[in-house]
Amino acid sequence: MTRPHPFALIAPLVTCALALGGCAAPGRLNVALGAEQLERELSKGFPVKREASVLFLELADPKVRLEAGSDKVGLTLRASLGIAVLRLEGLLTVRGRVRYQSEQGVFFLDAPEVVSLEVPGLPAAKQEQVFGLVTDVTQLFLPTVPIYRVPQRSSARLLLKAVRVEQGRLIAELGL
Repeated sequence: MTRPHPFALIAPLVTCALALGGCAAPGRLNVALGAEQLERELSKGFPVKREASVLFLELADPKVRLEAGSDKVGLTLRASLGIAVLRLEGLLTVRGRVRYQSEQGVFFLDAPEVVSLEVPGLPAAKQEQVFGLVTDVTQLFLPTVPIYRVPQRSSARLLLKAVRVEQGRLIAELGL
């Protein structure tokens, strides 16, 4: 079996989208990943279902938000809530920093914060309890769900130096 050329191993990551090549530090290459690419990987970990006493929560359909000028990744999720016999639908917005684990070659959403929870019809008496459950689920679960995996045979796993959000894209900086 022939071994692929070393540059061929990073091709899947590099071909995702090259951007800002001139802005990288000398000897480094920037690779930009769009929201759609991140959503494809992230959606593999959903839906998520949790229950606590009379509350039921399901999070599904993650949509990635990469805002220009922000160093954080945002997520909007469909939130289905059950309180006793009441069933409600709404949207949850979360934001967190990107963490990279080089041993696994995986990006994660670290320290997620609940930005908003919009659930029309949610009784005022249950809002604090529901917000607490949603916050617990997001802080415990989301940091364990990969938002992007560097291909296993890719040399990029060893070359990744930094990750940031810039101009609405996740920028992975590769270098020696």
